[in-house]
Amino acid sequence: MPDILQLVIDNKVTQFVEIGTDLSRASEILTNTFHDVNVTCVNPDGLSIDNEYKNLNVVKAQSADAVKQFSDNTFDMIYFDEHDTYDSVLDNLRLWNSKVKMGGIIAGYDHTRSMYIEVSPTVLAVEAFFRETGYVVQGTEHNSSVYWTTKK
Repeated sequence: MPDILQLVIDNKVTQFVEIGTDLSRASEILTNTFHDVNVTCVNPDGLSIDNEYKNLNVVKAQSADAVKQFSDNTFDMIYFDEHDTYDSVLDNLRLWNSKVKMGGIIAGYDHTRSMYIEVSPTVLAVEAFFRETGYVVQGTEHNSSVYWTTKK
């Protein structure tokens, strides 16, 4: 989690959205840590912390439906915490890309690539999306499973 917090600090994030997670730990930690960051969590099942924080907006919807609720260039940072299929990861990256402000951060979890383990569908989808957009995959110092890039 420190890697996400550092990205928020370094990039002066005030509008954050987390997509595709069951537990929404990133959203909960951000709402506790940064009261001036507006956090949106997209989760089809909702969250148990929904009413606990004034700076938390829980959107109880599938990603493809939720994305329609936001204007382009809304978020300073989008964080994907999804590890389903190649197609779902790639679709979500494409769907939400326009919602990130220029200079904003696109980040996510489960981007481990090693010659010793099977490459996950997330790795392949992220790399395909970054190739098609020209974005460069960055890693974090704390957790090599977190990927990020700056939207240009």
